[in-house]
Parts: sequence; C-alpha cells; structure tokens
Amino acid sequence: MKSIKFNFKNNGRKLSNLSTQTKIGNFMSIIIISFSILSFGSCKLPQKDIEPQPIGLWLDKVRYGWAELPHTKSLCPDFDYFPGGGIQNFYCHLKDISSFSEIEKFFGQAIFLSGPHKNGFLILDDDHSFGHYNPEFPKFLKRTMIPGSQDRAFAILTQPIYNEYLRNLARIYYATYLKLQSNQVYLTKERIRYKKLIQQKTLERYYYEKYYSFMETGFTDDENANVSSRFKTYSNDSEFDGNVVKSAVLFWIRRSIDGTDKEFVSGLKVLLLTYDADFIKSR
Repeated sequence: MKSIKFNFKNNGRKLSNLSTQTKIGNFMSIIIISFSILSFGSCKLPQKDIEPQPIGLWLDKVRYGWAELPHTKSLCPDFDYFPGGGIQNFYCHLKDISSFSEIEKFFGQAIFLSGPHKNGFLILDDDHSFGHYNPEFPKFLKRTMIPGSQDRAFAILTQPIYNEYLRNLARIYYATYLKLQSNQVYLTKERIRYKKLIQQKTLERYYYEKYYSFMETGFTDDENANVSSRFKTYSNDSEFDGNVVKSAVLFWIRRSIDGTDKEFVSGLKVLLLTYDADFIKSR
C-alpha cells in the first residue's frame, strides 16, 4: 500500500510520508468531544463572544488528526486503556491533539448551552449536573469530522485506523442507541428517574454501573423489572464490553434529555456507513 503525504503542522509536530497502516486515525478522538464526555451540567453557562476561525484550517486539522491519533498520549492521570477504553479515554488522547477551547473557536459557538464546563475546561466530576449540548454542535461534527464520507480514496486509506481505533466504540454506541430506542417505556422511565435524581442532588457517583450488563440477553433491573426485557436484541450483543456499554447508555440518556440524540446518531451513522456498512445492515 502506498504512503500518503500529509503536510500539516501542529503543536510543533511535522508529518510527512506517513504509512497508512500505522499513522492514520482520528475522527473519533476529535469527535469524542461530543461522544465521549461523561460531562455534567444544568446551570446556565455565561454568554461569551467566540471569534470563529477559518473552516479550512479546521478541515486541515481534522485530516492531521487522522494521522496523529496512533501517536498520542493520554493527558489524564487515569490508567490508559487506549485503544480499548471508552469515550473518556479517547478524550484524554484528544487533548494531545486539540483543546476544548480550540475546537469551540473553530465551531464558532458555545459547545454547551448549559453545564459546569467553563473557561475552556471540561468539568468531568460534577455529580449533580451534566452538560447540555448546543444542538448545532453535532451537525458541525457530522459536516466536518468524516472526510472519508466524501473522499473515497481517503476512506480506503484510513480504513485500517477505523478498524483498530474506532470500530469497537462506534459499534457499541450505535448498538446501545438502537436497543434503548427499541424500548421507549424503559428509556422514558430512565430519563425521568435520572432528571429527578439530579434535581434532588441524590445521584450516586457510579450510577451508570447499573448499565454494565445492558447489552446482555435478558437484561433487567429492579426498578424496571416489568418492562426492561422488552428490547430488540441480536445474538452478538453480549460480546460488547460492559465497561464501555455502561457509559454509552448514560450518554444516550443524557442526549435524550438535552434533545441532541437524533443529531448525534445521525453523525454516527455517517461514520459507520463510510467504514462499517455491513454492521449497519446487520442491525
């Protein structure tokens, strides 16, 4: 396979003649700002003026990111499971490529309409609130983060990176979304319960542990014993890592609350149709 030459410079790094099998990959690491974050927030964020940056620079940044992901290091103190970890682990690697404040400048608007995140920092340990996304942000991600969706040659060259770094995470998020949507009674009850616990400030720090076995056949829990078994399931659902599943389920419940779930899954489908169409068809 031929090498592809990237002429992007960032943070003092220079890339050229990168092997496509070893040095391409990053849609999800940058999109992680959306999927990843186990972020919290309900208080209004202060309004601020954000000076948009040229979109061409952002598109160059994205393509650069595809090449740089395999060489990133986690900037978080937690144990690094990359590339087998969850969304937050991807976000920790994203920070080695682009900061929250930089992404917001290219977006040209506030990423969150409300939440604990402020001054260019994400607050990931707030137990009683979560970040409500600007509904335009997932549209921005879908439009700019998947160059392979409009460039078949780039998609072919980056397929190995999707397979190694993004496929497992993308599949889990799509599968958990579909399973939640297949049981609207369960989803509605969980959404109401979660909002109530936040309002009462009684949400347990590790609340999402209850979803560890969500993708297993016959999943149930004490609070939804009469309805939680009414899901559409597939034979290989139980193969997904519960440690990633639990955060994915909570992500979709939060997105159901802030109303951005449909836009986020729309972008996820573009990623899957570009690199993993057979998985989409199998669902």
